[in-house]
Amino acid sequence: MSSQPDVTVFDIVMDRLAEAGIACLPDDDGKVQGAYACYTFADGADLTWATISNTGMENSLHSVSEHGVISGHCEADRAETRGFGSGDVDKDVTAFVAWVVDLADRHGKTSQ
Repeated sequence: MSSQPDVTVFDIVMDRLAEAGIACLPDDDGKVQGAYACYTFADGADLTWATISNTGMENSLHSVSEHGVISGHCEADRAETRGFGSGDVDKDVTAFVAWVVDLADRHGKTSQ
């Protein structure tokens, strides 16, 4: 039996962004596979985001019940960093996706 959860916060965010036409690429930090995801907007601005568990682990493996924060950083003309950690997964995912959609409106979508 696998110790990995069936649905992770990372999966939920990836799916919601894909539904919005923003297909991020999972990446890793060399220690934890899929530790974060990236997206490059049409104007070259880069978004990097991660899900962080309530124990402080930055990874793509924690379950909904272990949710802490969704953290995003967009490197553009001026850097923007946001954290979404209300304790409510649905609220945090919705707010994070809305922020990324707003970034896409400003910087343009691409296919990756």
